[in-house]
Amino acid sequence: MSGLDSLYILNQMRHFKSHDPVRAEGIGSRDLDTSKYIRDYGRPSKRGLIVDGIELGAFTANDLDWVMYDYSNQTVRLIEVKTRGAAFRFPQSQTWALLDNMLRVGALHMSDHGLPIVRYGGLCVLRLESTTPENSEWIRWAERDLHRSHTNWRESEISREEAWRRINMLDMLENAS
Repeated sequence: MSGLDSLYILNQMRHFKSHDPVRAEGIGSRDLDTSKYIRDYGRPSKRGLIVDGIELGAFTANDLDWVMYDYSNQTVRLIEVKTRGAAFRFPQSQTWALLDNMLRVGALHMSDHGLPIVRYGGLCVLRLESTTPENSEWIRWAERDLHRSHTNWRESEISREEAWRRINMLDMLENAS
């Protein structure tokens, strides 16, 4: 995989799909009614709702945008997408850091339990100036900085091509070889 250029890979993917149509991806569409229901009937995020001595506040609910899984190469990456320049807010960054920690530790110990080894590429944040890499003036990619605080994210500006490569986990395949 190392040394292959993105245009070549993209053309190979398009050719393959045109001759051997793939099944529909599991993306569907977002049901906003369900999101409203969770907002209306979910527990509050503010502390102080105590029922029978149990704190029921301090509760958050987040949706994760993408779980990328290359089952042939056993690689996984989670991607949260922020469009229209939206910031990655502190409560969500804390939740994602916790989830990322659990998955990192779990991926390291899967073989201890007789499970196949999976390479985990982390929980990453793709921030876009507009709505896609193709129509955005700037694109930023954030990953956890594991050498600093457990909730610290390191963000850098990337090109459209690099966004495409990371979404398709080509960077993980290149680093594996």
